[in-house]
Amino acid sequence: MRHKIVVIPILLLALAALACNLPGGTAATSALFKDDFAKSDSGWSTFSSTNASVGYAGGEYVMTIARDKWFVWGNPGETTLSNVHVEVTAKNTSGVGDLSFGIMCNYADDTHYYYMGIDTQGNYAIAKTEGAAETFLTNNDQWGQSDKIETDAASYRLGADCGSDGKLTLYVDGEVIDTATDTTYTTGDVGLFGWTDVTADGEVHFDDVVVTALK
Repeated sequence: MRHKIVVIPILLLALAALACNLPGGTAATSALFKDDFAKSDSGWSTFSSTNASVGYAGGEYVMTIARDKWFVWGNPGETTLSNVHVEVTAKNTSGVGDLSFGIMCNYADDTHYYYMGIDTQGNYAIAKTEGAAETFLTNNDQWGQSDKIETDAASYRLGADCGSDGKLTLYVDGEVIDTATDTTYTTGDVGLFGWTDVTADGEVHFDDVVVTALK
């Protein structure tokens, strides 16, 4: 089982706006926006440094991480979202088994948000970052493991509910993996993240993100 790592994210990414309409999904009554990352000016934050990079490439949103224990992310700049379901297709293209990746929601700033993610070995977490403190809201403040997460899959369709009632639910390929409840944050931006553990040189690709309003 992957152990908890206390890491304070230190990369503050620029925010930009993105919004368009789309038909409602199975977990939603109305849609807020979507992006297939075909256009590199659709508004998601980008950056590049010696430690990591986040940007558009080949019609996908790509994060590369050159350091171990390093957390990076990107946001579209939709700062007033609340009670949403987020979905995205994610691919670990680096073969690094302890690279985790996933979805952020109710993002207020670079140290106040929720995130839900997995790695390709079946480990997962639903977590909260609050200033310098990080808390895993599932599995007694530890990473958990689920046999519902396929090992070393070519891609994963990740989903996350961030309800106005504080209910947080992680989905993988349509299956509920776990649920937690926390009411610290109820509104904010969404985002995507990548996080290396003890192995560096991770790379994750994201595509076809959809944000819808929960029922």
